[in-house]
Amino acid sequence: HRSVNNFMVNIMAAVVAYCLNPNKPTFKNLIAN
Repeated sequence: HRSVNNFMVNIMAAVVAYCLNPNKPTFKNLIAN
């Protein structure tokens, strides 16, 4: 299940980067792009 573990790590890293991003894109922008 290493791939699943890496997936979770990537998700957590993405969430942290999103939280640290001063210019947070909205979910609408993420879906539009």
